[in-house]
Amino acid sequence: MVILLSSRINKCMVQECKYNKNNECLAGGVEVKSQQNAINSGVQTSSHTLCETFAPRDSSSAGADDLTLS
Repeated sequence: MVILLSSRINKCMVQECKYNKNNECLAGGVEVKSQQNAINSGVQTSSHTLCETFAPRDSSSAGADDLTLS
């Protein structure tokens, strides 16, 4: 038997992201990478990381209000 686990983002404070609804990330998956300037020196803090899943809200739609958790 295979059990798939998913990670849940407990808090997202990026109000401009279309996946953010009430500070909860509704994206199906999240990809986080090192910032380019931190690659050589190594990641030491969260400020050295980037959320690659970020997508800006479309000003013509309601954004995350239209998304549901699957």
